[in-house]
Amino acid sequence: MKYYNLVHLQKKYLEACIYVAASPEIFKCINLTALEGHTPLHWYFDIQNAPAKGHKPYLLTGTSQTLLEAGLAIYSGMDICLKGTLVQLNGTDLGKVFTQACDLILKNSA
Repeated sequence: MKYYNLVHLQKKYLEACIYVAASPEIFKCINLTALEGHTPLHWYFDIQNAPAKGHKPYLLTGTSQTLLEAGLAIYSGMDICLKGTLVQLNGTDLGKVFTQACDLILKNSA
């Protein structure tokens, strides 16, 4: 959050996206020195050039890729199949990360 100059709850959608990116299975794919864009997940939009910038999309599993896409959807409104996302993440540790990211938004909406 320090990288984006955020104060807790200042930008809850960005904070939720950062929370997803901090998940170890996604974080290991990110080259922090090559980050561009609004979130630590934006490199995924240019996945073909990501390895040249030091990102490691080949480390993503089906489940971690689903979580990454859900994190992007939280922040950017990218279309995802919510039912498919919930089915794939259900009962996994990454599913808990997704739920907690959503909680960051919902708890602070009231």
